[in-house]
Amino acid sequence: MRQGMYIGAVACALFGLGLCGAEAAPADQPPARRALIDLRDGREYPAEDNRMPGESMLSIFLLPGGGRPFVVVCPGGGYGMLAWDYEGEDLARWFNTLGMSAGVLRYRVSPNRHPAPLEDARRALRLVRDRAESWGVDGRRVGILGFSAGGHLACMAAVHGDPGNPGAGDPVDRQPSRPDFAVLIYPVVSMSEPWGHTGSRDNLTGGKSDEELLVFLSGEKQVTPNTPPMFLVHSYTDSVVPWRNSAELFLALKRNGIPAEMHLFDRGEHGYGMGLNDPVIGRWPDFLARWLDRQGFR
Repeated sequence: MRQGMYIGAVACALFGLGLCGAEAAPADQPPARRALIDLRDGREYPAEDNRMPGESMLSIFLLPGGGRPFVVVCPGGGYGMLAWDYEGEDLARWFNTLGMSAGVLRYRVSPNRHPAPLEDARRALRLVRDRAESWGVDGRRVGILGFSAGGHLACMAAVHGDPGNPGAGDPVDRQPSRPDFAVLIYPVVSMSEPWGHTGSRDNLTGGKSDEELLVFLSGEKQVTPNTPPMFLVHSYTDSVVPWRNSAELFLALKRNGIPAEMHLFDRGEHGYGMGLNDPVIGRWPDFLARWLDRQGFR
């Protein structure tokens, strides 16, 4: 498909929705309870703000009360490191202002390879549902958000979700790993096409070029009618992860009848996080809040 056709498809998705004038949510929520949860054994430890924990940990920001939505946040970093602050804790605190609880996922990165990161994401989603009652979480409104390579991980959790194993000895493994919604911000999506991101692919696979594996790891080729709703953000001028990653995924979602919304900005380099220093890009959190409302996830 020619480039102009992609832009036309995305523009229709954006302007047809009439997105304008989104208001910021009030930041008057009560303080969140902070803790670190070890994904392997479920033990809880004290959390330290602005300090990344060890591998396979979930740093939770739990609001009091019951029936709260929950978002697992996956920072980016090319599967080689994690942008823990501006693509992690900042988002968890922002979700708290919307009345949503959140957790930042310290998933395994290089030298760990696939399926280690996906195992961590799945385990985090199962754990949140297993503890939904004690954490005051609505187990039917558990989503995942990721930036860049974290967006790829969030996409993998969405397209390769499973219903859980009812016969598992570990009660956490009985819970579904499929998120109820996914939010991908300038995500890596494809691992099998030249417009993917070579660095993320090599860190995740160790440089292996097994075609079957690369197709499995390409989100745009794994969408089915069971894929959850998605919200996508990208920039046309992203020189690190091309915008086509999001565009191909968006089109695959629409072909399968999945509710999806994409925002393609005409400027903005890779890695802007919430984009709060830019009056245009910085609107995407407001757009996301409105989308969550319309979809019933908030």
